[in-house]
Amino acid sequence: MKSCQALGHLNPIRLSGFIAEIEQHGMVAVAKPTAEDYDTLDRLATAQSQATSGGDCWGQSFGYDCYANLTGISVTQCTAPAQSLGINTANNRVTNTGYA
Repeated sequence: MKSCQALGHLNPIRLSGFIAEIEQHGMVAVAKPTAEDYDTLDRLATAQSQATSGGDCWGQSFGYDCYANLTGISVTQCTAPAQSLGINTANNRVTNTGYA
């Protein structure tokens, strides 16, 4: 497996406006985010709703390892799903129970 430094050339697809686009086409009912922030590799770092309270309020931040594996989702505003993932660096696979 390559080291993290060797993978610095990766440029993941930017998701700007993706949540709003899904909303527009009625695929999922979520509050439109007021902010989408990205890290230095253009991975989604944070997103939050326009609402600051009530049922439409949500906010999340996303963590990644150097191989672009999602390692965690934290709640930053109101309520939202959170997740913490372990990654086996020897085979680059999720170690949490329930993942194959």
